[in-house]
Amino acid sequence: MTRPGTFLEALGRWISWILAGGAAFLLWGFAELSDELFKDAEHGDTVHRMDRQILESFERMRRPWLSPIAVDLTALGSPLLLSLFTTVGIVVLLATGNRRPARHLLAASIGAGALTLLLKHVLVRARPSEIPRLVEVAGYSYPSGHSLASAAILTTAAILVWEQTPRWRYRLLGVAFAGALVAAIGASRVYLGVHYPTDVAAGISVGAAWALLVGAASRRFRERGASGEA
Repeated sequence: MTRPGTFLEALGRWISWILAGGAAFLLWGFAELSDELFKDAEHGDTVHRMDRQILESFERMRRPWLSPIAVDLTALGSPLLLSLFTTVGIVVLLATGNRRPARHLLAASIGAGALTLLLKHVLVRARPSEIPRLVEVAGYSYPSGHSLASAAILTTAAILVWEQTPRWRYRLLGVAFAGALVAAIGASRVYLGVHYPTDVAAGISVGAAWALLVGAASRRFRERGASGEA
């Protein structure tokens, strides 16, 4: 029987294409969702109705003990904490001589910020008003900036863990942890009433797609560098 680690290692030469393919799929999903929300009136009404229903379901889930947890979770996706995480990560990587992963993380972070600003001002959408907000926020709603940035940076972190860690169990654990944290941050935004579910889905799609594209590009540059040295 083939060990999982052996199987995963066999995929190594295809990783760049797998990452690029995953990014293309996520961007296609984002484009389809955006088209239905902003252009397709027939399907858009259905999506908006589902948005409201899910938002109201989250409101019914609110509990005095759960709301502070949601506030803490959403803070993990804030620009301040993500910038701090990125800065510390880059410093640690540079201090240990890992310049390529440091550039990789920096590119993911800068791109996430730029994409958030661009998309919010191109795809203008007001924040939810159907339920009371538990925190006050400003700016447009689509896509969720917290979800986009956390997906981009945490997915990038998972990719770097995958590349730097030889044991497949730790690789999968890194991916699972990043995915769970991104999902929790996104859910907290809906729970707090500051984003529609589609805002969160769009943010995660774009953020993860950007991380995968940066990962694919970084890997291709590394492979070409290795081929040149050979």
